[in-house]
Amino acid sequence: MIYSAVVRRAACSIVLLASSFPAVAVDGKDGATVIRAELDAWTQAYNARQADKICGIFSEDLRYKFGEVPDRGYSDVCPALYRLLGDRTHRSHYTLDLREILVYGDVAVVRLIWTLDESKEGSSDTVRSLEPGMDIFQRQKDGSWKIIRYLAYTSPTSASALNSRDQR
Repeated sequence: MIYSAVVRRAACSIVLLASSFPAVAVDGKDGATVIRAELDAWTQAYNARQADKICGIFSEDLRYKFGEVPDRGYSDVCPALYRLLGDRTHRSHYTLDLREILVYGDVAVVRLIWTLDESKEGSSDTVRSLEPGMDIFQRQKDGSWKIIRYLAYTSPTSASALNSRDQR
């Protein structure tokens, strides 16, 4: 319960900080459109197990907090994703529910929920979890947008085993 309060306070602080900057368009393209495309491309690369394409969305200055895991960075997330996608006995599929993108100059706040379906080779059971989160993107010197911070957690009431017959 304390953790939920901390995440809520952190999310409110991020939104309050970001709201102090005026929203602007980026290089004739809407920053939100670019970010949406980046998230869609990441989702497709992850689901296709294209490990070489999944870390490009993260800034090398990335700091993140996921659930009870201590703060981590780029050098933690990328090797973990490479290992996960390289494990052929583990199947996972992300679905993106993009709730909101707020662009303030060179910073954007993205509110989203990832749905993760996971199963092990040879098992007919799939575990579904909801991962609500908030990503902070920053426009880079080359004009691209990268995630510099994110907060996410697994919703404690979302994990459930689904029988593969129910998914058809």
